Amino acid sequence: MKLILIRLWNVLRSHWKILLVVAAAMIVAWQIRSFFVSRENVLLTQMEELNKMHEEQLDKIKKAYDEERIRSEKNIKKLEEDLRTSQKQYESALQELDDKKKINIAKTVIKYNDDPLGLAKKVQSITGFEIVLQEGQK
Repeated sequence: MKLILIRLWNVLRSHWKILLVVAAAMIVAWQIRSFFVSRENVLLTQMEELNKMHEEQLDKIKKAYDEERIRSEKNIKKLEEDLRTSQKQYESALQELDDKKKINIAKTVIKYNDDPLGLAKKVQSITGFEIVLQEGQK
C-alpha cells in the first residue's frame, strides 16, 4: 500500500500541471453549465408567464367577441321587429289613404253627376290618373 502511495505521489509531482488544467477545465465547465441551466430556468419561467398572459388576453378577446355577437343579434332582432312594425303601419296608412280616395271619388261622382267632363277632370286631379277623353267630349 505504501508503494502505491509513493508511485502516485511521483506521478502527481511530475504531472501536476496537467492535473491543474483538468481541474480548472472541470470548474469552468461546471460554472458554464450552471449559468446556462439557471438561465434556461429563467427563460422557461418567463415563457410560462408570457403564455399565461397570452391566454388571459385570448380569453378577454373571446369574451368581447361573444358580447359583440350577442349585441349584434339583439340589434338585428330589434331591426326586424321595427321593420315589421313599419311595414304594418305603412300598409295601414296606405289602406286608409285608399279609403279616403274612394270616399272622395264617391263624393265627386255624386257632385258632378250631370257634368261628365268636370267629373273626369276632378277624378284625374284626385287620383293622379290621366283620363283620356273621347274626341267629341273635349
